[in-house]
Amino acid sequence: MLNQELGILVQFAFHDPKKMPDFTKAAPEVNEAEQRELQLAQLRSALVGMHFQSKKGK
Repeated sequence: MLNQELGILVQFAFHDPKKMPDFTKAAPEVNEAEQRELQLAQLRSALVGMHFQSKKGK
């Protein structure tokens, strides 16, 4: 999805910058429980990544 959005933005930037779409308004609504679960998953993945980076040199 991000590649498609980037392609559209680049197309508008070259051909018609005044009519560029605003993708920030199209973001889906997320309730508190889903947001908390997402943040927890991001924290876990960051901690796992830091763990593997610390073991890289040994």
